[in-house]
Amino acid sequence: MNKSSMNMPEDNISLMERDSLKAHYNFDYSKAKPNRFAARIWEESLMVVLEPDVAAIFPTAEAVNQALRVLAAAVQNLPATKPAKRRKPRTTVATAVQA
Repeated sequence: MNKSSMNMPEDNISLMERDSLKAHYNFDYSKAKPNRFAARIWEESLMVVLEPDVAAIFPTAEAVNQALRVLAAAVQNLPATKPAKRRKPRTTVATAVQA
């Protein structure tokens, strides 16, 4: 255990130890191939970055999607509104004479 992990909870320490790459592994990245499925992932999904205060409300992507579906359904059920007609400014006798 190193000094930086002494203040960490036991769960985090064991996770770090399991996930850390051992020094004796030697990967030859010159033989690596691109992920053939990566393009499909980008085509089928849309990534949106949430600001931290919004992300704190939604624990998962499913929670975000559910909230957006509820909001979209509510917006679709709103009555259609027409833009308010603008009235022409009233002209008084004084302004009509000046013109």
